[in-house]
Amino acid sequence: MGKAVRQGLFERRIYDLRRYGLGAYQQVDDSIFGGGSGMLLRYDVLSHAMKDIYKEENFRPKVILMSPRGRKLNQRILERIGRETSLCFVCSAFEGVDERFTRDYVDEEISIGDYILNRGEVPAMVLMEGLGRLQEGYLGDVQSIERESFSVSNGAVMLEEDHYTKPFIFNQNNVPHVLEEGHHERIDNWRNENRLIKTFLRRSDLFFELKLTKKEIKLLEGFVFKESNVTIPQYRSE
Repeated sequence: MGKAVRQGLFERRIYDLRRYGLGAYQQVDDSIFGGGSGMLLRYDVLSHAMKDIYKEENFRPKVILMSPRGRKLNQRILERIGRETSLCFVCSAFEGVDERFTRDYVDEEISIGDYILNRGEVPAMVLMEGLGRLQEGYLGDVQSIERESFSVSNGAVMLEEDHYTKPFIFNQNNVPHVLEEGHHERIDNWRNENRLIKTFLRRSDLFFELKLTKKEIKLLEGFVFKESNVTIPQYRSE
């Protein structure tokens, strides 16, 4: 990430809420109205910070709040928000932020999973890393992005295929011979079949979103019959 910033692929600025805190202790949080455990980031403190950001940036960036209540991050979301000119990540802490701030300033809430962390900085770093990889020049090989797991190709999202490296044989385990032949069409077919089967076996949520061709349906039926002699569930087909 630091290398990408130094190369000028994108700019990164960090705003410390303590700069806008109240009193001698630069307070940024307070107790919850109506009772309850934990503390909330104050609406007025966050608002002053956002107005400062707008002034320094000379325009309003898309504001994303890192929150367990948000939409769960996936590759489609990364590719969508990666088209934005400027993004502002608000890292919540404690019990979160005052809802008035969310209503007045936040464009979208994003979560990195169904679990709780103490603060939002780590989720923001995850999001930045995912967005950075989509920038031209971040990775040397563009195809490594296009073929990896969760990348969107022709509207379909599948897991990445299996990968192998040297030695070709070790502990009596061979690399699939098709990968050694050098026949590009056969290799592409093997990779596509492997991606489809991996997605079927490991991520049913992604699999049931696929629109399968007749060839892919026949391939899966043959695979399932060979492995377990059962019929695969119903799914959409073209």
